[in-house]
Amino acid sequence: MVSAVLEEKYRSFAFMKKVLLPCSFSEIGGKDNQEDRIYPSPEQVKPDQKFFILCDGMGGHDCGEVASETVSRTLGEYFERHPVERADADYFNRALEFAYACLDTKDTGSEKKMGTTMTCLYFNPDGFLAAHIGDSRIYQFRDGKIIFQTQDHSLVNDLLRAGEITKDEAENYPRKNVITRAMQPNSRRSKADIYISRDILPGDFFFMCCDGVLERVNNDRLCGIFGEKTSPGQKLAAIKAECDKGTKDNYTCWLIPAQGKVEKTASSTHSSTKRRGWIFPLVLTVLVFLAGLLLGRHIYKERDVGNKQMQEQVDGQVADEPVDNSFLKAEI
Repeated sequence: MVSAVLEEKYRSFAFMKKVLLPCSFSEIGGKDNQEDRIYPSPEQVKPDQKFFILCDGMGGHDCGEVASETVSRTLGEYFERHPVERADADYFNRALEFAYACLDTKDTGSEKKMGTTMTCLYFNPDGFLAAHIGDSRIYQFRDGKIIFQTQDHSLVNDLLRAGEITKDEAENYPRKNVITRAMQPNSRRSKADIYISRDILPGDFFFMCCDGVLERVNNDRLCGIFGEKTSPGQKLAAIKAECDKGTKDNYTCWLIPAQGKVEKTASSTHSSTKRRGWIFPLVLTVLVFLAGLLLGRHIYKERDVGNKQMQEQVDGQVADEPVDNSFLKAEI
């Protein structure tokens, strides 16, 4: 089935452009090798690029860089070979299953199986799809505020959400790098969290990053950077400058600005549709009522005229003909 999917002919669609030229960095940091991967490579990004992928190979496991490279590349290849006008959850899950199947072929049989996180951002004509597995993140910023953020599949986030630890305790939790979902070959298929939104405006920024970036840059700092009146390149440079101060892990990201053609949010699109839905019946009802009112008045006038004419005829007959009251006289 996988080979049949690969052999399907490439089809092209006219997509509405949604993003300006994105920018990224990928640095080795304090590690000996680079286990992060992004797709496409910065040099291969097209002006109308529809999807962006970032994967972080699991450190301490066998061939983490193989896992991240395999998943990012095969997901990207699936999207390129089977383009759709609008990506939905079913479409993405088919791509994910294809990536899993390809990852299975890379299994070395090691006790510590290779593995990787996965983040994917796919732009639709009127919004976007975001999907992730693990603790790499996708953010959407608007006016320096986070309006969307993926939830880490990690031990520390599970404890935080359960109220077992505080936000401050989570910052320095000793097992912060333990993740609860990952893509691994020939093992349980971790499901992706998938989020589909139509809430996107000109000036929004999408930011995808591995946990290495978050070693040095927290959400408050990111909000400050994305709230500044600076160019996308300057924002990226500010984030990189923070990471360059001593990140122990690899650090990699995508920064993707939304462009001016994207004008409607989910709420405004939905509400305008609803308004169009009830305005027409209301106008039609008013017109029918007015027409009925005018017709009623016309009929009333016609009947009134007819009644007057009939009354005049009756009055004329009463005046011209003598009344026969002989039966009264007989009784008297």
